[in-house]
Amino acid sequence: TQQNPTYTYNNAGTFTVTLTATNSEGSDAEVKTGYISVTVPPPPVAAFSGSPTSGEAPLTVNFTDESTNNPTSWSWNFGDGGSSTQQNPSHVYNDIGSYTVTLTATNAYGFDDVVRTNFITVTEPGVAQKNYAVSENSVTGTVSGSYTATRASDNVRESITEVQYAGHPRKTYSYLEHRWTFNVPSSSTVTFFLEAYRPASGDGDNFTFAYSTDGSVYTNLVTVSSATEQVYSVSVPASVSGTVYVRVLDTDRNWGNLDFDTVFIDEMYFQTETVAAPPVAAFSGSPTSGYTPLTVNFTDLSTGAPDSWAWTFGDGGTSTAQNPSHVYNDVGTYTVTLTAINSYGSDGETKTGYITVDEMTGTAVHVSDIVVAETSGGRNKYYGNATVTIVDQNNAPVEGATVYGAFDSPTNTKSGVTGVDGTVTIVSDKSRTSIEFCFTVTNVIYAGGTYDDGANDVTKSCEGGDVYDAGQSIVMMQRETPDNLVLGQNFPNPFNPVTRIEFGMPTPGHVRLDVYNVKGELVANLANGTYGMGFHTLEWNAAGMSSGIYFYRLVTPETVLTKKMILLR
Repeated sequence: TQQNPTYTYNNAGTFTVTLTATNSEGSDAEVKTGYISVTVPPPPVAAFSGSPTSGEAPLTVNFTDESTNNPTSWSWNFGDGGSSTQQNPSHVYNDIGSYTVTLTATNAYGFDDVVRTNFITVTEPGVAQKNYAVSENSVTGTVSGSYTATRASDNVRESITEVQYAGHPRKTYSYLEHRWTFNVPSSSTVTFFLEAYRPASGDGDNFTFAYSTDGSVYTNLVTVSSATEQVYSVSVPASVSGTVYVRVLDTDRNWGNLDFDTVFIDEMYFQTETVAAPPVAAFSGSPTSGYTPLTVNFTDLSTGAPDSWAWTFGDGGTSTAQNPSHVYNDVGTYTVTLTAINSYGSDGETKTGYITVDEMTGTAVHVSDIVVAETSGGRNKYYGNATVTIVDQNNAPVEGATVYGAFDSPTNTKSGVTGVDGTVTIVSDKSRTSIEFCFTVTNVIYAGGTYDDGANDVTKSCEGGDVYDAGQSIVMMQRETPDNLVLGQNFPNPFNPVTRIEFGMPTPGHVRLDVYNVKGELVANLANGTYGMGFHTLEWNAAGMSSGIYFYRLVTPETVLTKKMILLR
């Protein structure tokens, strides 16, 4: 009844308004049909983002509500059982996998859902490893301490100080060059870290560190230019692996600058990071054929750090040992399977028909011993003598067996027939120099039986000990396994141009054997792979190399051993 009223419409719809005005003379009405239109406010439109959406576990993701139409409440489902009612929550994903995230946004007029399938991806955490220098070579400069001082951030430092260039009577300056050698494993990321400083000096010399994979072409890493200790880091291509050299050079070699500046290194390493993954199963067995009962020694060659193993030998036998031995008592052909397992999964390798076992008929003969010695026939006349012993399956000497074989040098095939004691001595052709003679048995023929080469105790022998062909190398079988890693002195030494290098392994493992010149440059790689326990001998032919001193270095994941040898032409 007011002249100018206010009215609240609480419901949606279209409304007709009528006004009736009255005075003493009478009244009149105005009707406005559908004059007022009332609508309901819209419900929210749900939307959100998250950052990051992928990464290694544990992964923290920050979610941001981007809904429109003024929601007043939120309900999150993170896909791993977690939830939240906050507008902009954070959530930690601890488990590996892909996760679907749902947001429900609500206001007084309704709600809306948005579902983002496999929105978050969580991967295995990377395994980081610090790879420190394994050797060094001072080209120019005065060194205090050693590369072992660079293996920790502990204020125990290696320092290199410039010296004066004296190659010209007037054009003199101060300079230095120092090199380190690293073994960098294959990985998904590689980062170089250096903690170092150089005290302020009169000419303000800085020091640039660079890396090389061949010892000749270097790529700059970082430059130390601070008088206070700093941590420098730089990413390196993930393809960089194996032997890597790091070199430091001074940056100021202007004539007359003779301040002897020093660079101090507290810690230096290549950090590699690999994505943890299941192992890759692989194995070998020896021998893979023979007569009953046949004992086969199996060797695990799996990569990816397995921590447990499951073997099936094909005859009902099984084992959980890493490197088991198994006896096959029945004739047949057997399929062998190895399953290698770690905390990230498992992998299997199956070798079908891998082991063949035959029934022994008659006498089976084999080589039980080879002894090699050298005799001299006068000036420039040297001969190798290989005494070979043949026995039967009961280790009784065999008379009348024809033994065929060859010396490494001179390389002519030789043969001889065993006597009543089962032995025959085979003599090499003449050599004009004294060498280490080696003899390999290639075949044995015996009319009264079969040659069982799988039962041989030795197939090859040198003056230094018994050996056999192990595929990639010559492996010393000196009857004993060393208690620790052993690197022998090369033989002969001095040499021209061929020498042999022997090392011993207490357990199977990865080995790298490299040869360096006096500049610290890699000139030969003799081994880079997995070797069994026992003694191994490798040969280096230095044809084309200059006379002088060389160093050979044996590297395992736990130990580095280095020795010196001399090439004389």
